[in-house]
Amino acid sequence: MKKIFTCPLFWSFVFWIFSSQGTFGQEKEDQYAKLERPLSLRPDSDAWLKATIQFRIFANPLLPVENKPESLDEVFNPEYLDNVKVKLHLCFSNDYKKKLLRSSELQEIDYYQYYSSELEFHTLKIENSSKYAEFLFPASIAERDGFDSGRVTPVGYVISISYNNIPFNLSNDIVWKYGSKDIRDENTLLKFKQQAEQKCEVNDGILIPAHRINTNLLNSNPIKLSNN
Repeated sequence: MKKIFTCPLFWSFVFWIFSSQGTFGQEKEDQYAKLERPLSLRPDSDAWLKATIQFRIFANPLLPVENKPESLDEVFNPEYLDNVKVKLHLCFSNDYKKKLLRSSELQEIDYYQYYSSELEFHTLKIENSSKYAEFLFPASIAERDGFDSGRVTPVGYVISISYNNIPFNLSNDIVWKYGSKDIRDENTLLKFKQQAEQKCEVNDGILIPAHRINTNLLNSNPIKLSNN
């Protein structure tokens, strides 16, 4: 869909660019955006754990373009990308229940609990500097379910970054550790992602965008406040 953009003020003339999806949606891995490091999960306060996604968007998926625009609606600034969504699925194993039911025939995955949250940026500048999406998880739930024994580490996670609800093709966007084994098989990881998407609804509203608690984050991040 074509969007309204304004051109940078420092340009000495209006630079017309024409909207085209190009190869977006079928691009190579990390062609437009990239996760810069694994998910960080650390205590933010006595009440919250903070999950931080560090990423970059370094190419505009709307380029190249072909046709000259014929209206204001067709003009946009190629240095920015609007309506970028970042979604996180977290998975923890309920160690408290596992200890109580140690002699049962339940499998490891039966103790998995999934959580999900999403935020949306009004606009992001396309550049080499890092961007951050931050989410908060209640420390009390981590304590209740035994997640906090030592360092809080999720069993796995799924990260999605999308423009106009079309996800960027990212490497290392699905991470899952089964027992002591890091899962590498792509089909197995996709099944884990499917489980996370299907089973997170029961825990809706527990994992939340960090700016809902800490509004100071809005000073540096143009985040849409209407998102949950």
